Amino acid sequence: METGIEFAWVFQSLKKHWWKILLTGLLLAVVAFVYVKKTVHPTFTSDTALMVNIEASGKDDSQLTVQQAEVQKIDTYKDIVESPSIMKEVAYNLTHKHRETTIPGKKAVYGTYKNSVTGEITKYLKEKKQSPKYHVVSAKYGKGAVTTDQVSSAVSISSNANSQVFKIKATSSDSVLSKNIANATAAVFRERVQTMMSGSRVTIVSRANDGSIKTGSTKKYVLVGLIMGVILGAFVVLLYGFYKELTDKRIDNDSFLTNELGFTKLGAIHKK
Repeated sequence: METGIEFAWVFQSLKKHWWKILLTGLLLAVVAFVYVKKTVHPTFTSDTALMVNIEASGKDDSQLTVQQAEVQKIDTYKDIVESPSIMKEVAYNLTHKHRETTIPGKKAVYGTYKNSVTGEITKYLKEKKQSPKYHVVSAKYGKGAVTTDQVSSAVSISSNANSQVFKIKATSSDSVLSKNIANATAAVFRERVQTMMSGSRVTIVSRANDGSIKTGSTKKYVLVGLIMGVILGAFVVLLYGFYKELTDKRIDNDSFLTNELGFTKLGAIHKK
């Protein structure tokens, strides 16, 4: 009977029962895979990029000044995009037939002319008024299939420092829905901001495509299950071996008799 547990015994136990450790890891990996398939669903993210330009209003408005003003307004655009009225309209447009602006309208632009002889100032038309052009967009989903809360939870805004371009992102469990929400939000924002902020022109730089997977990959969970299974298997094997070692009352060598009990070794009988 051994009085202590040596490191050599630990390595021998792991080597002896390696297949049990590996089997435990594989079993937990399978459990993790089944769990992920039933409870964890992947999410898909799509984004569309927009740029808002401000038309110069006077001679003192340099291009750099206009760009700096536009960058400073990015936070304002974020608030507009995420406002309840925009989210409500996006949900409505996805579930109802509606009219969408293809070419925004323009107000008439007038100039003035001063007669050098009489000093009379005459107003004249520089640019004619242009009416907006629309096209009809069919509903992509049935009524009630997409709600305002669903759109609000899906939409987020991102931008880079000192950039006039910002992105509208949509994340959901359906790749096509993510694309449709992102594009519909961009379309509604473009119409609203040109009405709310005079002189602003919105350009959709890139439209959203079917979403790419963002979260919910099964590989990570299966790998974690495998690692945890190997660790648990090794722990169980060592715990069982430790228990067997401590409860083993058999004497398997003569050192215990001579060193611990003080007996004299007279010889050994070998079994034939």
